[in-house]
Amino acid sequence: MPSATEIALSTLLPTVSFLPPDLIALANSLLAQSRSKAASLKPEEEIGRTYACAHIAAERLKKRLDLELDKPKPPCPPKVYKKLYGYLDGALSAPIPRTPSKREKVVEESTPGGSTAKKTTASAGKLKTPTTATKRARDDAVVVGESDGKRDGLPDFLLPMVRDLCKATRTHTAVPHVVVGAGAAAKEIASRLSKRALDVEPSAKRRRTRTPQSAKAKEVAAENVGDAVAVEKWPALVVALFLYTVARLRGSEVEREEIGNVRETACEAVEQYVILNAASLPKQLDSVTATSLKKPVDFYMLEAEDCGWLNMDWYRNVPENVKDEPLEEDDEVDVAMEDEGPITPRKRPGKTPLRRKEKHGGKAALAADGLEEDDLGAAGLLAGLGTMFQPAIDWLSDERRADFVKWKKSILKECVTVEANA
Repeated sequence: MPSATEIALSTLLPTVSFLPPDLIALANSLLAQSRSKAASLKPEEEIGRTYACAHIAAERLKKRLDLELDKPKPPCPPKVYKKLYGYLDGALSAPIPRTPSKREKVVEESTPGGSTAKKTTASAGKLKTPTTATKRARDDAVVVGESDGKRDGLPDFLLPMVRDLCKATRTHTAVPHVVVGAGAAAKEIASRLSKRALDVEPSAKRRRTRTPQSAKAKEVAAENVGDAVAVEKWPALVVALFLYTVARLRGSEVEREEIGNVRETACEAVEQYVILNAASLPKQLDSVTATSLKKPVDFYMLEAEDCGWLNMDWYRNVPENVKDEPLEEDDEVDVAMEDEGPITPRKRPGKTPLRRKEKHGGKAALAADGLEEDDLGAAGLLAGLGTMFQPAIDWLSDERRADFVKWKKSILKECVTVEANA
């Protein structure tokens, strides 16, 4: 079954019967990059993410692969797609093409007739086949994704830990801000450590050893944030940045009792994460508990204020006065469905973009985005590619709800008639 990326490419290239492996690999690579560099998009923009990445990949390989692109037919409004395409095209980097390192040789071989025949061979001794070319393209895509994910030098367990932490406290919007803040704080710590090393070194020795190569090496050392923070200190750093993020999201102060309760829940969530994932985590994290996090968290909260972490872009980009996201269990049953008495309880779909807008901003939130209420489905999605949301299966539309109310009334009348005649 073709993937969503291949379907989008087929839409853009209707005259191409077989999609080149390099094109598919680049599209998948750009899609992976977009999820790390542009993690939070609007619902109407999220629909066009896959199509936009496929479109960018086709445009970048159009000349090399001699492709003829059809007019784009994105699954989102044209104005939204134009902005999304421009943003992703500038944010996503293209993989660096490999230069051939081995040249082909022309070898003369003697034939039974005594003449010589020229044969072109590769110096490696193996001929390239379509299978190896496809495998190399896939490997290139994997390497690009890994290099983008680890370019900040953050440990692998950081993002899953932050996700579990925000899930336990019902603050999912804080995930990207905490991760970016952790990278910024680690870079500041690394630069501070490198400056201390320069201050300790004698001035005479610095003059003797000052070369462009040494300066470049020191810059690389300053950017190596992975060694700036000890492994066992990362959970405390994450919790400290998380508390400041939550306080700003709620428009509150860190010293308030409300944030103190969040702190207890966060420390317990980190301890639970370490226990459940002990097999895949470094051994230095085995000693991390909710009690042991108290002093390190206090230390990093003071560091955030003293070292200017709260004046960085990551903290300024945190929105203020944002309400917490409710769990699915907290969503109320639609009252309009219960006007005739209790029936089988069915909850409206929870934690969808439209439900959040209805609960927090009402119909005015839709108008702010330039959308009408009738343009969106019950799940807050536009019908199109990648959503599997079509009017034919929209069981929660207004028309079908009205039909259900009529059907319910007729059934109740029949029940009353049967009981009266019994």
